[in-house]
Amino acid sequence: MIKFIKCLFLLVPFAFIVNAQQKTEFSKRPQPDPTIRNLNVGDQVPNVIISKIIRNDKSNAKLSDFKDQLLIIDFWDTFCGSCIDALPRLDTLQQQFGSRIKILPVSYQSEAVMSAFFKNNNFVNKRNVKLPCVVEDKLLGSYFPYKLISHEVWIYKGVVKAITGTDYITAKNIQTILDGKTVKWPVKNDMVNFDPKKPIFAQTEADQYNTTGHFLKYSGITGHREGIDYKKAIVYDTLATGYRSAFYNKSIVQAFTMMTFLLNPKTFILHPDRLILEVKDKSRYVYEKEKKFPSDWLSEHEICYEMVSAKPMDKKERLEYIYSDLQHLLGVNARWEKRDVNCLVIIKNKEVNIDSLNATRKTGKKVIVSGIPVFYLDQSEQYPPGIDETGIKGQIVIQDFSNLDGLKKQLQLYGCDIIEAKRNIDVMVITEK
Repeated sequence: MIKFIKCLFLLVPFAFIVNAQQKTEFSKRPQPDPTIRNLNVGDQVPNVIISKIIRNDKSNAKLSDFKDQLLIIDFWDTFCGSCIDALPRLDTLQQQFGSRIKILPVSYQSEAVMSAFFKNNNFVNKRNVKLPCVVEDKLLGSYFPYKLISHEVWIYKGVVKAITGTDYITAKNIQTILDGKTVKWPVKNDMVNFDPKKPIFAQTEADQYNTTGHFLKYSGITGHREGIDYKKAIVYDTLATGYRSAFYNKSIVQAFTMMTFLLNPKTFILHPDRLILEVKDKSRYVYEKEKKFPSDWLSEHEICYEMVSAKPMDKKERLEYIYSDLQHLLGVNARWEKRDVNCLVIIKNKEVNIDSLNATRKTGKKVIVSGIPVFYLDQSEQYPPGIDETGIKGQIVIQDFSNLDGLKKQLQLYGCDIIEAKRNIDVMVITEK
């Protein structure tokens, strides 16, 4: 499961680049063995041998070795930030339940890569994670194929009890399985065929209607579609019957944020305090963790959209049409307004020779004040929205972004400070019609 709350508000302008070595390693992920029958909930598991277990007393094990335990197989890799983020929590649950359960992370990546990860990853090491890990896996991934991670397989007394995301791994759910109770959790299944170049909606055979003379336009919305991991913002392509624009699996807030930023790019991300929901039920728009699991919320509230027109439209025309269409189809009004909001404001107190100071700071990252420091404040979601009022155009060197106090002290070296004050800023307001 993605790290949901932060990803909900993260916008198109910020990208993350994977280096060539990582891309090469990712490309080594094996395809499921077609000769192995996929296992589903309710199936008896074969007594296969699991090889190449690192950080464990034994390097090999049989599935029958765990017959008296709840075995949770956690498929993950080192490219999945939310998977890594979950490891300390899984380790804590392992310690809490002791020998009654076995949480077993599994990765297709090489032993060298995984050993280096556990040796060098500060996040995992600071939290003293002791979980073992199966490396270079081909077998388990064939019995339980997946496209999206994390992918969790629950096996108890030789039977597959559930297939979920990491969010379902809680003390309460573990105890439910150990108590022998039947669960009816949604089954995670992302092994579906999905072609983003094909229309979302099933259509009548083309020879049953005139596609050249009278076809005008259609648009519509479906709910969340399981198994789609398509990150591109808007698909735009040409069909035999017209010109198509579409997006997949976005929350309502994400959809309108994406559209408004494409129409009128902003220099900030949509901090939660920049979102004003004047609606009956806020849980339709934002995830409320005390009510349900993230994966359940996504399945219930994400949407897919498609519009096909007979004539081509330029980018601005298309985006404006989609924006208006979404408001009509969803029964909402989403717009930017100016509101007074409590902010963290970066101000300038005195003049400092920035170039001279930069020369003395041998380590750190050169950044623009309105860029990374403000983005750090907003992305953490621990503080009010960040605003830059320094007027500094050049780069400064910041050595540590780990906490607000440290950032403040470093900015003070450049004659700047961070204060809390109200400012009249752009906010997205969503109301219902």
